[in-house]
Amino acid sequence: MTLQARNLVPPLTQEGQDSREQMLQQTQAYFEKMASRQASSMSV
Repeated sequence: MTLQARNLVPPLTQEGQDSREQMLQQTQAYFEKMASRQASSMSV
């Protein structure tokens, strides 16, 4: 049981850190794009 639970948690490797950072940046870029799109549509 303990071994299985341990395998479910991804190891905190450099790769894991990078992919999480990348996902965060993509999400941030998406929201910024949406915000600017809304702002431009409001000013029209």
